[in-house]
Amino acid sequence: MRMQTMFRLDAVLITAGLALCLIRFATAPSSDITISVDNHLAYVQYFVEHGRIPAPDACWECYQPPLYYFIASLAYNMASVLHIAPDIGVRFSSLCFYMGFLYFGWRLLRETIFSAP
Repeated sequence: MRMQTMFRLDAVLITAGLALCLIRFATAPSSDITISVDNHLAYVQYFVEHGRIPAPDACWECYQPPLYYFIASLAYNMASVLHIAPDIGVRFSSLCFYMGFLYFGWRLLRETIFSAP
């Protein structure tokens, strides 16, 4: 495939994935996204309120590695400053991670599987 065609395919696939995710983001409440949304938010809220990682047994999700929750706590704080519901800020940070996953995942597939030998 020519490079220009591959670029168009990249753009179409990433745009379609992002559009579907944005539609879901805009139409579904947080409670419909995942069963354990309250548990994830509890981890983020602990991080925001105490400024440190919770003990692994402090909440249902607290055993998980903290990097995602640290970044989500930044989005939580930013949403609070902008007078937006904090769970929307956390969901937006997850959307940003998803966009990165789409982009880099597709690039990885293109460069390894779809590239000419």
